[in-house]
Amino acid sequence: MEKVLFCLPYAGGSSWNFNFLRNSVEQYDVKCLDYAGHGRRVGEKFMSNIEEIAEDFYKSIARIVENKPYSILGYSMGSIVAYELYRKIFEENRPLPEEIFFCASNSPESVHRSIDITDINSLKKQLLALNGTNESLLNDIGFLNYYLPIYQNDIKMLNKYKFENGPSVEGKVHVLHSDEEDQYKGWINFSKETISFEYFKSGHFFVNEEPNKFLNIINKGKETT
Repeated sequence: MEKVLFCLPYAGGSSWNFNFLRNSVEQYDVKCLDYAGHGRRVGEKFMSNIEEIAEDFYKSIARIVENKPYSILGYSMGSIVAYELYRKIFEENRPLPEEIFFCASNSPESVHRSIDITDINSLKKQLLALNGTNESLLNDIGFLNYYLPIYQNDIKMLNKYKFENGPSVEGKVHVLHSDEEDQYKGWINFSKETISFEYFKSGHFFVNEEPNKFLNIINKGKETT
């Protein structure tokens, strides 16, 4: 039976960021999810916290996880959402994912953010430093008017997030990280079974800079389950 891979995007991202996986990841039915107000869900009211996103995603995937084996991939903020989604699935006593890919994120208890979302210049510098957004776009007023409210709300939710003790992941855990995730080893405390660590030299958005290596790891994860 074909396994489903649910992909959860980074702050300011959308399902479109994972479109390249659809034809590149072997034997997965890739389903890219959008946060409310992002991507295909533009126009919907933003969520107010990470836990609300997890509840929303749970409702959208509950029927699928009852009938098919599946995995979850979260990138940056999406990794924190992935864990909170796992918590919700666990609490509802539903079938658990066979594996989770936590990408470009420190572990949940290490998420301590106090970013000033009203400082536009600071946000622009942060986006440039992470190599996630083209500089020409950040100087485009039309783009900023569309994108900044989305990004600001995501950062606001991360600022508010406070980890509470929860279940360890019972499936396989893969942690993909760069030098910018200095607390990535904390994911060890969230795994009951095997955990693998994969290092990327190119920085936080290694999915863009080293896509072939990224794809190889996802496909390898599938082969080992």
